[in-house]
Amino acid sequence: DDFEKYEPVPDKRDIDLGTSLAFDYTAEKLPEHYDRVRDMFRRKGAYGRFKDFLEKKQLLEDWYAYSGSRTEERLADWCEANGFEITPKLL
Repeated sequence: DDFEKYEPVPDKRDIDLGTSLAFDYTAEKLPEHYDRVRDMFRRKGAYGRFKDFLEKKQLLEDWYAYSGSRTEERLADWCEANGFEITPKLL
């Protein structure tokens, strides 16, 4: 009930987790396909095409792991920058 106690979690674009994350992944894991991936993101439905592309390369699970890891890192950085303490996971 007391909204002053809460801080909204940033949007993925606010912590650089949008298309730039797909570009970072491609540059790191598939540099020879970087231009192709950049072209995918010039049109609507880019994430679907990107995931289809990764599935054909048998890298979709790797993408999910990479994306999850980067999300945790960026959220931790955001928490630290905004004075929030992160508690360890219980499980």
